[in-house]
Amino acid sequence: MEKRAAESIQSDEALEAAGVCVWDWSPATQKLRVRARGRSAIGDVEGDWRLGDFLATLEGLSAQRLKENLTAPVRSGRIDFEIKLAGGRKLHLLGAFESTAHARGVLFATEIVAGEASQVPVEAVF
Repeated sequence: MEKRAAESIQSDEALEAAGVCVWDWSPATQKLRVRARGRSAIGDVEGDWRLGDFLATLEGLSAQRLKENLTAPVRSGRIDFEIKLAGGRKLHLLGAFESTAHARGVLFATEIVAGEASQVPVEAVF
């Protein structure tokens, strides 16, 4: 148990240093959870959200894209695209669906990545 707690603390420190949040989507509850590990990374979106409330924080096309990806009848595979907050800030959503249509991943501001957001060199952080 102590080893797992130590690994969790190291993981949290790595996520905090990277300035990313972890996200988790539950299709059963239609809730999206966005959490920083350690200090706040993207305060605008951190928290527990009903999907509709979270979509309201996004620019129209980003809201549509996220909704389509999370609620599609067939949900599987990798999630990797940019979303834009209503205020203009760009974020990158990266993750994957699990076998139960549950999904999770990381969310980070695209300004922390040099180069094109579509060429983000991250496969998994959590």
